[in-house]
Amino acid sequence: METVILGSHLITAMPPLPPIVYVDVDLEQIIQIADSFEEFLKNLYLENEEFDFEGMEVKEYNKQDLEKFIQEDNVDELIRAIPDLSQGDVDLKWFGNLLITLSNYHDGYVRCCVANSVWYSLTYRLDDEILHSLIENFKNDVDSEVRMYAELAIEKMNYSFEQLKQDVYKGETVILSFQDKIYHVNEHSNQWHLSDYQSDLLGKVGYFR
Repeated sequence: METVILGSHLITAMPPLPPIVYVDVDLEQIIQIADSFEEFLKNLYLENEEFDFEGMEVKEYNKQDLEKFIQEDNVDELIRAIPDLSQGDVDLKWFGNLLITLSNYHDGYVRCCVANSVWYSLTYRLDDEILHSLIENFKNDVDSEVRMYAELAIEKMNYSFEQLKQDVYKGETVILSFQDKIYHVNEHSNQWHLSDYQSDLLGKVGYFR
């Protein structure tokens, strides 16, 4: 800003506003996109982009799919099907025994997917004998990530109610399994909430300090 005296008057002249530029570091270019910040604001607009979900389907897998993928050695589909089935309504005895077979699969990505699914979704749902067989296979795997899931599953098996309370009050969402269904527990304003993947099932289920 510059001030000049003209006769008995003080005249203040505002300097020109700097232009708005975009600096492309990779191309080493400076591109002017507006003569001033005011012009830049005038040129802004809200773009309403609508996403077309038509034609998009969420694949749901079944027993026959998984057995087919094993026969075909279809690693990509196995990696998709295993987590999907582990979170769904499935024959756990059949699925658990098949996971024992897959925990020795030749492909490391499949073995890791099995270990992750057992730890995340099946630790509390599988028969004890099947679960311990799986964990032993994970512990002896050549892949360190698979061995890590064995440790996490054991830690989850030994998870106490006191630990659950600590995790909930730290703001974490705790995942539980009851009667072959998966639930979430979280805390808000000293109230515990129990919900499934779709809705708040029981509302406020307890008050703890």
